[in-house]
Amino acid sequence: MKKITTLAIFSLIASGQAHAEGLLGKRVGIRYMFPNEGRSIYYPDTIVTVDGHTPINIEGNFPRNFLMTFTDTGLDVTFIVNNYWNPASFNGFKIWDVDGTLGDFTASIASSNMAGLTASNIRYDQNNIWVNWQGLSFNTATRVSFNITAAAVPEPATWALMLTGLGLTGLSLRRRARGASALA
Repeated sequence: MKKITTLAIFSLIASGQAHAEGLLGKRVGIRYMFPNEGRSIYYPDTIVTVDGHTPINIEGNFPRNFLMTFTDTGLDVTFIVNNYWNPASFNGFKIWDVDGTLGDFTASIASSNMAGLTASNIRYDQNNIWVNWQGLSFNTATRVSFNITAAAVPEPATWALMLTGLGLTGLSLRRRARGASALA
């Protein structure tokens, strides 16, 4: 009886260990959107596998203003021209999990020397991150880094271990109840 209870507790504890998911090796999509979040008039979607070091230059009909480099835990943006973003309801990019293999996204500014960029320029939900540059200016010295995390998605083995622990806990409780009723 004591062995079953100990095994059940160990299974439940071991199954609950989860860590934030990294971006390396995952496929993310990038879409530049202007003049609102529903339109992408300049660029086609860009799909990349995050390798941690390759700069991405979004292709399209518009002058390339910046390079994006994804890391395991974020995104670094390096501006390559002096310019500004036109005022609009949205002038920025959206990032999403292409294959649905990442958990819920969160994003924040890690560092930035772009005047006016604040947390209010970033929005995210479980599958997407939007960065709205509208009305901001930049030059070749402008650098912006974002922290991006994705909640861990439990592996099937984790679910199996947790269910085993719950089953053993139920079995242990059932045996205790039977033992108590036999003594009464």
